[in-house]
Amino acid sequence: ESIVGCRIQHKWKEDVCSPVSWWTGTVLVQVPVNSSLYLIKYDGVDCVYGLEIFKDQRVQNLEISLGEIASFRMSDSRLADQLLGRPVVHLFETDDGSKDDMPAWFFITYEKDPMLYMYQLLQDYKDGDLRILPDS
Repeated sequence: ESIVGCRIQHKWKEDVCSPVSWWTGTVLVQVPVNSSLYLIKYDGVDCVYGLEIFKDQRVQNLEISLGEIASFRMSDSRLADQLLGRPVVHLFETDDGSKDDMPAWFFITYEKDPMLYMYQLLQDYKDGDLRILPDS
């Protein structure tokens, strides 16, 4: 049974000397070229993590809520097509970082930053917080 879209929580223990922390998030994708690798969006964290959650020994006490499927489907396909592969300017507003659900999310990278982030670009665009840059 697929866990894509399911809510998860687990303990994280980096090494023997490090403290244990709790992580809660949503499984976004099972990577096709490595079926044990999943992309996970953790609550309160803007980037996406790639983990072999069933193999990684740092992941402990994994709990999967199979009945809690998050919705992250596209709501505006024309605007989505305009955003894909295009450079954008993203304006950020500081808040507490909490989100009630997971609507249309995009994976995004920034120049000179190796992290893969995940944002609701469609809503940011509609709110005026994102501009699509012209092709160069």
